[in-house]
Amino acid sequence: MKLWPFYSVSFETSFASNEALRRLHEEIGSDQIGVVVGPINAHVQSNTERRIFLGRSLPDGGEFRNNLNSDPGESRKYSPFQALIRTRIEPSALGSRVSALLRVNVFVIVLLLAWCLPFAWVTFAIASAMLRGEEHSPFLILPGPALILVAWLFACFAFSEDAETAERMLKVLLERD
Repeated sequence: MKLWPFYSVSFETSFASNEALRRLHEEIGSDQIGVVVGPINAHVQSNTERRIFLGRSLPDGGEFRNNLNSDPGESRKYSPFQALIRTRIEPSALGSRVSALLRVNVFVIVLLLAWCLPFAWVTFAIASAMLRGEEHSPFLILPGPALILVAWLFACFAFSEDAETAERMLKVLLERD
């Protein structure tokens, strides 16, 4: 479990680079989004071809995200909380080298900032009041950083789980049969 909102992974595969690219591109479905509104709730559905990843193919790899539901027969859904993956496949002596950068989505970063800014502002206000000599308990400074840390840990745990699943699926896809 990684507690950082981005990391990279690289591994060797015995597939030639053009075969590895072909396999990867076959499993990247369109990331076009269509909103389906039902009588009870609305959800976003995408990738009806049952591909492993949503995104776009690139000449040297792809930019994509993992599907939330990867079991056959389930509809694929897009979530802004999923890890974004940028993969490059390059020729190597043993076949090809796969490099992937996994990072948290911009939506999550904006959400974290919106959550953390009020707590940071209150913490700085209390600290400056204490420095001016006003009587406040020093423990009033702790809740702000504690709530920011909780939000950070929650976002990193969610990212880490999704990123590790996408990493496993990428490795399984590009391993030799």
